[in-house]
Amino acid sequence: MAYDESIIKKMDAFVRGQLPEDEAVALRIRIAADPILKSLEKERLVEALMFEEYRRNQISQFKQDWKAKQKATLQRQRRWQIGIAAAAIILFLAAIASYKEFFFGPVPEIQTPSITPPATVPPPDVTDSAAQSLPSGGKSQNQKSKAQSTDITLNLLKGAELAKDRATGLNWFHKTHDNDPETAGGDITDGQSIDTWAQDTLKAFQAFRKGSFEIAATQFEALMQNPPPPVKANQYEMEWYLLLSRLCQLGADDSNVQRLMDKIIADNNQNFRPHAQGLKRDLEQH
Repeated sequence: MAYDESIIKKMDAFVRGQLPEDEAVALRIRIAADPILKSLEKERLVEALMFEEYRRNQISQFKQDWKAKQKATLQRQRRWQIGIAAAAIILFLAAIASYKEFFFGPVPEIQTPSITPPATVPPPDVTDSAAQSLPSGGKSQNQKSKAQSTDITLNLLKGAELAKDRATGLNWFHKTHDNDPETAGGDITDGQSIDTWAQDTLKAFQAFRKGSFEIAATQFEALMQNPPPPVKANQYEMEWYLLLSRLCQLGADDSNVQRLMDKIIADNNQNFRPHAQGLKRDLEQH
């Protein structure tokens, strides 16, 4: 006996446990009385098990490949962190050197005074001489040098602060991401293929690891707009990594970074709220 498409679809739902209870009871009675229908049940059950096994194998292989790539990237990333720390130390030492020169000036050259006989010629007018030595702008060369030194010092200090904020953000990224590979895109559901949500999330993480923080922030922000179930959990996760991307891009003093951090901390349902609180403590200890 041939069965139409509706009974086949109903049988597929039955073997997967997705059929309502009343319909499932009725179908069991029909299966018990119809040998052909019972054979169809076995056939659809085997196909369902084979499909589920294939799906699990695909997900397992994807995660294994991802872990291998992340392990290699992590080794490069650690060398990069050491370089950032060394650069921060160099910038800090350079800032100290500029600071000392600005406030104390260069060390004067010691000269041996020469003994000359008393002069009968009246001394020159010091005021006129000093006025002639000044440039047209009214500032001496020493004043210009001090102004330039101040600008350099401020830029160096800003660079050192950004390097510290970036190192803190990278540290929290490794704490929450590298120790939990499942956070790379979340769980893959029946309605979500590997080539969409997981791949887009993986691209965002790869952009972050390469130091393309602005690109990573844009991608994490886009992933927040239409996440797969569970919607809230995935939104909270993307919001946390958006905060880390903005921190590494703009620094802790940026108003957008501050607002996003305060928003996460104020939301008691945010899964990453304790991480945001720890991040804020680390930044305040600089």
